[in-house]
Amino acid sequence: MNTDDQDIPRLEDVERMVEELDPLVKRGSEEFRTALIVLSVMFFGPNVRGIARFICSRRRFVRTRSKRLFDNLIWFPDMTWRMDWYNVDTGEINVASFWLDVLVAMGKVVWDPAKEGFALRDWDKKEYSKPIGDIL
Repeated sequence: MNTDDQDIPRLEDVERMVEELDPLVKRGSEEFRTALIVLSVMFFGPNVRGIARFICSRRRFVRTRSKRLFDNLIWFPDMTWRMDWYNVDTGEINVASFWLDVLVAMGKVVWDPAKEGFALRDWDKKEYSKPIGDIL
């Protein structure tokens, strides 16, 4: 967990980042709130309590989405995480990759580590459909 308060932005700044990543996403929507969780890992690591407090959300909402990120090997029990969408050298965010992580957190897409790819979830059959393919 990042303990240097100077490195932690204001919530309004992170909300603005979400809006820049997708101007059509509505504040307060599930997509918007989940995107806040995915972005907040940059400042708090995969810390459910810290993220919930920062985004002013119920811990249950954050916990449910966090579990999906852990289950899909995007976040790890040793408090490390993957951010394939963030380029540390340039500070740039790969928008498509970022929103795939959001979809994973929402339970709409799963990460298949064996194939190193994503698959859509078929909610009616409660199983996973064919892989999406290399969309990035």
